[in-house]
Amino acid sequence: MVSQKKKPNFIIIGSCAGGTSFLSSILAYHKEIYLPKIKRPEPNFFHYTHKYKKGISSYLDEWFSDVKDEKAIGERSSLLLTSKLAPKRLYKHFPKIKIIATLRNPIERAWANYRFTCLEGLETYKFLNSLKKKYKYKNKFWSEVAPNNYIQRSLYADSIKAFIRLFGKKKILLIKSEDLNNNTKKELNKICEFLNVSKNFKFRRPPTFTSPNVKYLKVQKKLRKKYNEKFYKIIEQIREKRLNSKKFNDIKKNISFDKMNMDNNSRIYLNKILFKDIKKLSKYVNFETKDWI
Repeated sequence: MVSQKKKPNFIIIGSCAGGTSFLSSILAYHKEIYLPKIKRPEPNFFHYTHKYKKGISSYLDEWFSDVKDEKAIGERSSLLLTSKLAPKRLYKHFPKIKIIATLRNPIERAWANYRFTCLEGLETYKFLNSLKKKYKYKNKFWSEVAPNNYIQRSLYADSIKAFIRLFGKKKILLIKSEDLNNNTKKELNKICEFLNVSKNFKFRRPPTFTSPNVKYLKVQKKLRKKYNEKFYKIIEQIREKRLNSKKFNDIKKNISFDKMNMDNNSRIYLNKILFKDIKKLSKYVNFETKDWI
């Protein structure tokens, strides 16, 4: 019964390709913190209409059935930060919930998001061309997935403002992803204090979640169709370098772990678009954003 389930008292809302996997993997080591064992796909219950229509009971049963006596009970859903639907839906059911957002340099975030979309076989354009393209999705489901919304999901300011208006500043913790990576313990102390759990816990830094590069985008799209439902699981194992099987060589041959930098024209284009939003965001956060510009 749902009434017997414990409900979440915190949620990691994003940003997408902004450090949520890194953070949730570390917090999973904390004995006083509950996070679902299943990492992919993320719940994103309050964003996806088809999931939300199933009702809050289905959400609690699916993601919180294993809760024991943890003090901080939560999950991470990277799409919620810039979702137009999520803030009010979340507030309706959990108005007192604590919210954590990891905010990465929005220009670099867009580039990382693009590489992940390429890896997922959902992109056939070069980065700059994709940034300029106006995508039209075939139905409501794909409109909410919106895998190519690289710019929109890097516009943090108004999204943060929407959450603050509903939940209040005290219920929201904004973490700079670069600080979380470079000064992990210091940022974890902030998070533990925010969640009212012990700061003293041992953790291991998780493997990198950086997406490898796709050599041929159209080939990757065909591979997605070939492997269908298995595809995203294969991709996750590749990202975490856990795929030891001799199978799936066609996928392996189409990717490279060599570092690939964003082209300068794309960087200039994104800077022009995101500059004002970064400036606007600075009034909501307690960290420096000048190094993002």
